[in-house]
Amino acid sequence: MILPSDDDSRKPGDDEPPWGGQPGDPKRPHKGDDASPADDDEDDDDEDDDDDEEFDDSILFQDDEPDAATFGPDMAAEGSGIKAPAPPGWREELREELDECIDELAEIEDPSQDFDPPDPPDLFTFYGELAALRNELRRAFRRSAETAEKFGGALQSLAAHATDSPASLPVALALISLADRISDIPSNTPLSSALEAALTAAGISRVPTTGLPFDPATMTMVGTSPAPEGTAQGTVLSESSQGFRNRDGLLRPASVTVAA
Repeated sequence: MILPSDDDSRKPGDDEPPWGGQPGDPKRPHKGDDASPADDDEDDDDEDDDDDEEFDDSILFQDDEPDAATFGPDMAAEGSGIKAPAPPGWREELREELDECIDELAEIEDPSQDFDPPDPPDLFTFYGELAALRNELRRAFRRSAETAEKFGGALQSLAAHATDSPASLPVALALISLADRISDIPSNTPLSSALEAALTAAGISRVPTTGLPFDPATMTMVGTSPAPEGTAQGTVLSESSQGFRNRDGLLRPASVTVAA
C-alpha cells in the first residue's frame, strides 16, 4: 500500500492529476514550464488559424440543389452548386448605362458664377394685391349694375310715353346705335329687354336675314361662302350687321354673307 506524501493534497480514492505526473507534482501548463498566459493565447490563435485553413467552404453546398423558384428552371436543371443569376454580358450593359448617365450629366450646363437665384415670392404682398383687386372688381360691377339699371329705367320711360306714330328719324337712329353697342349682352338681361321694348314702342323692327334668300332691297352682301350640303345658293348664311326698318321704310340694310 502506497501512502500519500505530505505534498499530495489528494485524498484516498481521487483520480490521477489531469496533467499527468506523480502525485504531489506541482500543476504545470500544457506547453512547457516556461509558458505564459500570452503564449497560451498565441497558441490558441495558431490553432484557430490552422482550423480556418483546413476548413473547406465547399462542403456547405455539396448537398444543396438549386431552387427553381430562386434561380430559374434552367439553372436548377444544370446541377448542384450556387451559380450567378446574372445573364451573360451584364457588365457591358451596366457600363453602357453608366456611360449614358455620364453623358446626360455632361449636357447639363453649370450655373454661372453671376447666377442670382430669384427671390422667394412675397405671399403677404400677393394676397394684399389680390384683396385690393377683388374690392375694385366689386366696385366696378356695382357701378355697371347701377348704370344699367338707370339706363333700363330711361328706356322703359321712353317706351311708356311712345305714341302710335313712328319716332322721328334722329330718335330711331339713336336707338339703332344703342342696339349695336349692347348687341353682345345676353337677351335675358333687363337692359336688353328694356331696349327691345323701346324699339317696339318707336315702331322699329329688325330685318330677318339668316336662312332666308338674299333680298337686295333690305340686305347688303359683304361676302360669299361655299354652300353647305342641302343649302340652296343665294341663301343668307350669316349676318355681320343687323338691319332695321320702321313703318316708313328701311332705316339700315343688313350686312350678310350669302351661299355661293
